[in-house]
Amino acid sequence: MKGAQILKRFLADKSELTAKAYREDLEDFILFLKAPSIEAAIEKLFGSNHPRAQRIVGDYLSSMRRRGLAPATINRRLSTLRSLGKRTNVLGYCSWRLAADNVKMEKVRDTRGPGRENMVRMFDYLKAESPSKPVLRDLAIIHLCYDLGLRRGEVVSINVSDYSEGRLRVRRKGKLSKEPLTLPKPTRVAVDAWLGVRGAQPGPMFINFDSIHRSKTGKRLTGAAIYQIVKARALEAGVKAPVRPHGIRHTAISDARLSIARLGLGMDSLVDFSGHADARTLKHYLDDQVSAQGIISADIALP
Repeated sequence: MKGAQILKRFLADKSELTAKAYREDLEDFILFLKAPSIEAAIEKLFGSNHPRAQRIVGDYLSSMRRRGLAPATINRRLSTLRSLGKRTNVLGYCSWRLAADNVKMEKVRDTRGPGRENMVRMFDYLKAESPSKPVLRDLAIIHLCYDLGLRRGEVVSINVSDYSEGRLRVRRKGKLSKEPLTLPKPTRVAVDAWLGVRGAQPGPMFINFDSIHRSKTGKRLTGAAIYQIVKARALEAGVKAPVRPHGIRHTAISDARLSIARLGLGMDSLVDFSGHADARTLKHYLDDQVSAQGIISADIALP
């Protein structure tokens, strides 16, 4: 069995972000097996007979539980192994399917957003600050998180070359190619102001300013950095409710639903705005220049 071939075929149709997430989950499995590489771990698991492979997964599940990992984390890693097993079976490297039941999710994480009123508070605070590089960068980031409902992973993946004439090409979650999104005026103003101080040189749109670890200065922001930026700016603005990037996206989608009612658009338009996977088929029936996403973004954007 060729673990390298299986891994290559497994990741071939995945986006860069999805492939990275799969690799990170498999890194934990490598440590559990004490294997030298992902490829070696694949061969050890799927090169075994079915009963032995099931025992390995059962022992891995017990290990994750002993370490106190969250149910969501455990289930995601089990899902990765199931998906890998399915591809291995389809490729003909083994004749059986791996079974790995998810653990019970006792509590769903609270994803409620800060609400439109608190978003106004954050925007007002940042606009009243001296227009330093960090302030202009963070204002543009938060506009993209709210006005377009972007995920933090989508924000950090943006390059300067993705932005042109009021349109931004973004690789939405689960997609292989980037799709153009229309930026409403407030978002364009914020992005233009940020690029005015960042400069138009090629590279990541949003970069780090680290006064302690100067080697990181100018490097692409991470998803963790976006999380900390949003949290810190909310505290500075006096927002008492906890604010997370996904919470901002949640508020944006909730506000977009109200926008749809005002604009007389169908509920399918909400999928266009949010960028969920179910929009793939719908995209074929939408005009490329005037999409529901652009209309909704312009209607809910905060000045």
